[in-house]
Amino acid sequence: MDKKEMGKALHEIYAALYPLVQTSEGKKMFNTKIVKNFKYTPDEVAEMFLVSENTENKKEKKESIREEILNITQLDELRKYYYESLSGLFSTEENDSSATKINTITIAELKHLYAIISTVPIQSRKTKKDIVYMIKNYFDNEARTKDMMKNL
Repeated sequence: MDKKEMGKALHEIYAALYPLVQTSEGKKMFNTKIVKNFKYTPDEVAEMFLVSENTENKKEKKESIREEILNITQLDELRKYYYESLSGLFSTEENDSSATKINTITIAELKHLYAIISTVPIQSRKTKKDIVYMIKNYFDNEARTKDMMKNL
C-alpha cells in the first residue's frame, strides 16, 4: 500500500468515526484520549493529506535529473559540458549573470556530474556553488598536472 492509498484509507476511517465521537454515546463508548484526538473536522484532515501529497510531489520534481545530464557518463563528456556550460559560472564581469545560471541546474544534477570524477559521495550540506567549485578544481588541477608532467 503506497502513501496515497494509506492516506485515503485513514481519512475514510476518520470521516466515518468523527460523527460517532461527536455524540454523547460515542464519547462514552471511546476512551477520552481517543475522543480528544478527534478535534479536526474530516475536511481539515482531507486538506492536510492533500497538502502533504503536494509537498511530496514538489520534492520529487526537485530531485529529478534532466535527460541531457543523465546522458553524461564519461569524463570526456563531462569535460565538454563543463567548458561549454559550467565554466561560465565563474565570470568576473560586472554584469555577471552567474546567479541566474546556477539556478538552472539542480543539486541532484551536480551530484550526478561529480560522481563521474569522484567515487567519494558529496556531503549533504554542500551547496550548488560548492559542488560547481569542486568540479572546477578538478579540471583546473588536471590541466596543471598535465603541464607539470610535460616539463619532467
